[in-house]
Amino acid sequence: MCDCDKKIGLKYLSHQLSEGTELKNQKRIPVSLGFQKNICRECRGLKPEVYPKAEMYGATSKIKRYYWRELHFKQLEIFERLSSRGTVDPILDTSEEVQELYKKAKNKALKEIKKLHKENPKYEYNELTEPEVIEKYNIDVLNFKGTYIKSSKHEKSKVQYKDEPVTVEDYVRLKFREDGYDSLFLESRPLHALFGVFMWILIQDPVDPKNRMVGFGDRNAFEKNGEKVLIHTFLPEDFGTSGYYERRKNAINKHISELEQEQSDLDWLFRYWSQHSYNFRQYLWAHKETDLIRAKELLNVLPTSTILKILRYLVSDYWGNYVGWPDLLAFKDNDFIFLEVKSTGDSLSDVQKNWIKNNYEHLKFPFQLVKVHKHKEIEI
Repeated sequence: MCDCDKKIGLKYLSHQLSEGTELKNQKRIPVSLGFQKNICRECRGLKPEVYPKAEMYGATSKIKRYYWRELHFKQLEIFERLSSRGTVDPILDTSEEVQELYKKAKNKALKEIKKLHKENPKYEYNELTEPEVIEKYNIDVLNFKGTYIKSSKHEKSKVQYKDEPVTVEDYVRLKFREDGYDSLFLESRPLHALFGVFMWILIQDPVDPKNRMVGFGDRNAFEKNGEKVLIHTFLPEDFGTSGYYERRKNAINKHISELEQEQSDLDWLFRYWSQHSYNFRQYLWAHKETDLIRAKELLNVLPTSTILKILRYLVSDYWGNYVGWPDLLAFKDNDFIFLEVKSTGDSLSDVQKNWIKNNYEHLKFPFQLVKVHKHKEIEI
């Protein structure tokens, strides 16, 4: 670690100072030299490199995604100033008093970093704009006009369809039904469930030397009443990285080849492995019965070759590829198309742009961006 981080490092990150982690494969590397001068690019007079976090709940803004490290350090710095108990560690101390103060420090840190970026930006946001994405990846854009329903409540936008208020996604689904298409609500979780069921036996392979016992919170207990109940299962330490795919490529190829040979029995395998994959699906947040039902619908609708392509795409870099999937899958006979739905004023997120890029370069699935423009607005 660079010497400029010594104060924060010694006080709050001592558990991270004895080893480093290689991002590609999560390999842990012992560190013996401790803090050294001029390690980071800024101390060497160079522009800092950009490592934005993926969009996730609570961290969708570019400030939070690009300045995640600065926000964390600034939050610790402000907490130390605010706290009357200077030795307390807010990362380890979960008491209500400490966490409330830590939350206050978080809000102050965000304001300071926003001001810093406005006055003297450290990072440049270099993602493509939506029009640039549409042009670069040759996206087919389908435009609908709709009558939007004005509401004072904080809820999703609604559009009128034959005198009934429906969500924008439902509106598109119903419009496609007029052309004979059925539709499934998609986004990401059914795909996580599909991946969990068909890949658990490979990912949790007991002969994998990287497998080790891990513990995480029971998703059902947390969602039900916020209760913290631990689940223990086996996972390879490099799971979800591109390094995992490179390390296990032969085993992955063999597993997917076997699934291809068993394509007439995939329905049976799905039912048989659903229970066996439960802990792994819990880890992937694909634990609900509705996730399984929607995953099973995908299995019934999509060709086996498409299912296997999705599995390979996800396992190649799970944490990089698991989000950004379109809203809907429309299908008719042997035809299917992925649909990303946007209401008036809505635009593509960065993870959606990333999926579009990957689809264009690797998956090559039929895809449309569907925009529902505001024709007029009424109040109910």
